[in-house]
Amino acid sequence: MCKHARAMRPASRRGFTLIELLVVMAIISILIALLLPAVQQAREAARRTQCRNNLKQYGIAIHSFHDLYSKLPYYDRSQPAGDGYHYAQTWVGIDLLPFIEANNIFKTADDDGTFLYSDWYNVGPEITNTQLAFARCPSSAQADAIQINILPEVRLWAPMTYAFSSGANLAPWCTDFSGNDEDAPSSYKADWNSTAESGSKSGYINPPNEALLGPFMRTRAFRLGQIKDGTSNTICMGEATGGPEWPICHGRDCDDSQTYANLNGTSDVYLADFGWATAEPGATDTEAIGYITSSGIASTFWEFNRNPVIDNMMATAAAGASRDNGDVIRDCDNVEHVVGNFRSPHPGGCFFLLCDGSVQWFGETMDESIRIALGTVNGGETFNMGSIVD
Repeated sequence: MCKHARAMRPASRRGFTLIELLVVMAIISILIALLLPAVQQAREAARRTQCRNNLKQYGIAIHSFHDLYSKLPYYDRSQPAGDGYHYAQTWVGIDLLPFIEANNIFKTADDDGTFLYSDWYNVGPEITNTQLAFARCPSSAQADAIQINILPEVRLWAPMTYAFSSGANLAPWCTDFSGNDEDAPSSYKADWNSTAESGSKSGYINPPNEALLGPFMRTRAFRLGQIKDGTSNTICMGEATGGPEWPICHGRDCDDSQTYANLNGTSDVYLADFGWATAEPGATDTEAIGYITSSGIASTFWEFNRNPVIDNMMATAAAGASRDNGDVIRDCDNVEHVVGNFRSPHPGGCFFLLCDGSVQWFGETMDESIRIALGTVNGGETFNMGSIVD
């Protein structure tokens, strides 16, 4: 009798139950939640490293410039035009291009060596809106292009998120284009003037406070040997980011209640970075474009990362803008230029390039006297650098 083998049935496969799927999904969500901050921290650490390296590149460029010319660059320069006025010529951000691997851009715009601002205006947006990676912190929320209305045409400029140190002066950029001279305590020399649309003399007429000078100013170029406070104790440049998270307010002691939005009942106005190809800030239709552009300098007079940023140009004596030596910032009609504090997208402080070429991180809670001392080239202050480096 034949025995027939019973056919083997494949074992049935049981799928995941709903509860099991939910448990797996919960575990995956927890793992993502645990890993995401670490990934974000790693990315921010990489951005901080890049930001630091950008400043180091500027340090190499500044020292290379000094090796060639035996002096630091002027913050900006002017040239006499024979009519009693001086006209904008160039600024340090342009002067350094040949020393920071951007000589091709420099030669394109300035093939005759005159360094005139007009050369840079005339090259067109294909140059002025060129993104320079070393001029921008990768953590900055600043837009890729900013509108600066300093020309007959409206033009977009690629931003720069670093500023050169004017010292601890209030350093306003206060030019009155209504034809009236306006007083402004400044780190700019009084002999540089621009021509107002009316043809009247207009410009910077107050000399700077010599004890508060930084390494960059108009009409004076320091040698490293003239930095008596020591190159390792003096800020050369630092972070000066912009973007919607940096609203502007009025007056020395202003706060959130005195921002544009709260004062005028309109949309808020924030600080935007200047273009790397020009240190001349400008924004003729602030409410329409939503921001005011800064200039290429910043002062250690104000605390690092102060937010909202003080609008030096529009502050008045009534707003409490008087300085310790009694100078006051006069209200300048039609001025929408901002020069304020150093500010960083990295929380807790700012990266700074010192005049010896090193880059340091300084916390935003630094003592005021040390902060001001770091800005001056010949203030005579003494402090222990090792005690303030984070």
